[in-house]
Amino acid sequence: MECSKWDSKQWGSRNASPTELMLSVCQSQVCSSASVPSFSPTNRPHQALIDGPTTGVSRHAHAFRRLTLTPIVIKNLPRAAGQTTVKKFFENADVLGKWGKTAWAQKLANRTKRAKNSDFDRFKLAKLKKQRRAIISRN
Repeated sequence: MECSKWDSKQWGSRNASPTELMLSVCQSQVCSSASVPSFSPTNRPHQALIDGPTTGVSRHAHAFRRLTLTPIVIKNLPRAAGQTTVKKFFENADVLGKWGKTAWAQKLANRTKRAKNSDFDRFKLAKLKKQRRAIISRN
């Protein structure tokens, strides 16, 4: 389904359509674009209506500059779909499974895991790295 100029927002060399999956930069969570408003000054063309039914992102208007497009697309998601419809399409397309397999998601998971490390965990990690370097330098 090709989007018309009213259904998409030009984003560099890509178009953001209602079927695109996005990453909310401020929340670092996956969300779906439920609707991209038309290009008129009264409809806030710099925002998209996003919804993350299974990721904890509430349905709200969010600025495009705070969103990042992902390569994952939800097929046949209707424009301006309600929360239950978005949730159904989100689960049927196995979006979280596809997202979890991407290097991008794994990098974000590693980043949060490292951020949660305590001082003692970082110390143990430094000791293990030191041991590994010693073994490699002997050989």
